[in-house]
Amino acid sequence: MADLLSVVIPFLFVLAVVYGALEVSDIFKRSQVKLIISLCFALVAMTTGFITGFIMGILPYAIMAFIAIFFVGFALSFFSGKGGEKGERDYVLVAIVLVLFLLFLTNYGIGFLEDYVPGISMEEFATGVGIIVILLVLYSVYKTWNKQ
Repeated sequence: MADLLSVVIPFLFVLAVVYGALEVSDIFKRSQVKLIISLCFALVAMTTGFITGFIMGILPYAIMAFIAIFFVGFALSFFSGKGGEKGERDYVLVAIVLVLFLLFLTNYGIGFLEDYVPGISMEEFATGVGIIVILLVLYSVYKTWNKQ
């Protein structure tokens, strides 16, 4: 199974990157031509051991960079508002950022906040933060449905 994935993942990655680059550059007008070219690149990448090894070696770092870029993009669009209108927020992005924050807290723990919140146990603090985040997500869903 690992051998299959070490060939399929670089194939799909090269296919997506080349097709996306051809789509953005808009050199070829027909999507069939873009697909054929990207399939040729992906098949060559799949059969070359050097390329598959390079892609599998660099892909974890690329994934972390993509996650960081998307999170920064979500945060910036949250603070900038929707469509440039003042006071208008995209509440779907608010919910996504809050859920990502909650996942960060559950994965890495909140032990780094122990010194900042004296007199309260970490279980009580985690429960309070979780309830607040869930209420904010529910509020953002309410605001999103209320607009439509």
